[in-house]
Order: sequence, then structure tokens, then C-alpha cells
Amino acid sequence: MTAPAVPAWPAVAASAALVALAAFVAARARLSLAADVLIAAGRALGQLIAVAAVLTVIFDRGGTAGACAGIALMVLIAAHVAARRARPLPRARVVAASAITMGTTATLATLVAFRVIDTRPHVLVPVAGIVVSGAMQATALTLTRLGEEVRSASPRDSRLVLGISTAAARHLSQALGEPVDHALTPESPGENNRRVRFSFLREGEAWR
Repeated sequence: MTAPAVPAWPAVAASAALVALAAFVAARARLSLAADVLIAAGRALGQLIAVAAVLTVIFDRGGTAGACAGIALMVLIAAHVAARRARPLPRARVVAASAITMGTTATLATLVAFRVIDTRPHVLVPVAGIVVSGAMQATALTLTRLGEEVRSASPRDSRLVLGISTAAARHLSQALGEPVDHALTPESPGENNRRVRFSFLREGEAWR
């Protein structure tokens, strides 16, 4: 088996030079972004080193069990990232973890069952990373949309969407009993016409 291509030191030096150039341009233009560029580059470097170390252990000594452990770690991180976009929602991290886990498990199980991929770590882990990434994006978009709907809705509608206890539901139904009755009870045409005429007269007096 051919070993994967690894960037040589000249390529690493070229990448560092590009980062330094970006920081220099930001500082020269007074964009107040030079420090952010350097911090982001340092964080990216640290993350790449950590991921490389974990993958080296999994590929060399982990086997299938190590690959499954690495996939579980990816799912947990993806659930944390997706749940951060839905802070108003309760138990968002549990929901995100469940959704990503079910989607990833179903996809990988199907691929392995039909022998599209095998269970070797250097095959299973990269494919799982692609699947987890897609599941994370779909879950994050769904939770973000749900959070926007909750923030734009009234408190009553938000509680109904998110789920409330039996006692709270009982109090809510009692409070909403009369408005619901008025909303569901049909009015006679005469009563409706009288309300329209009264409203029209009040607007006419306001214009005077």
C-alpha cells in the first residue's frame, strides 16, 4: 500500500509565509486583524497536530475498535458545535448528539453491510469524518432555524413547541379556555356587522 503524501518542510514554510504576509497586510492597513490572523493560525496548527497524533495512534495500533472510538469522539465534537447554534433550545446538545449519531451509524452501517467500504481504520475514519461533517451541518441548520422560530414566537407558542409539563399545560389550557371559545364560536352576521360599524364610527370620530 502506498503511503499518503505528506507536505514537506518547504510547503510548511510557504504556508507560514502566507500567514505572516496576511498579518502584515492587515497591520499595514490598520484593520485590527493582525492578532486575530496569528491566533487563528496558531489554533489551526495546534488542532492539526492533535488530530494527526490521534490518527497516527488509531491507524497504527487502534484497529477497528480504535476507529470506532475516534468516530465517537468526532460525533461528540460535532454535537457540541451544532448545539452552540441553538442556545435558546433546551437539551440542544442531547438532541444534536442523537441526530448525528443516528445519521452516522445508519450511513456507515449501510456502507459496510453492502461492502462499499471495509472496516480498516484508514478507510473507515475518513469516510466517517465526511459523514459526521454533513450530519453536523444539517443538524446545525435545523437547530438554528428552530431557534429562530422560538425567538420570534410568543412565549405561549414557544412553550408549546418545546414541550411543557402536565401541570403547566393544565394551567395554560385554563388560561386559554375563554379566548379559544371566542375564537372557535361562530358569530352571527348581525353581531359582526355591528362591530364593523362601531369600529368605523370610532375611526371617523378620531379623524375629526
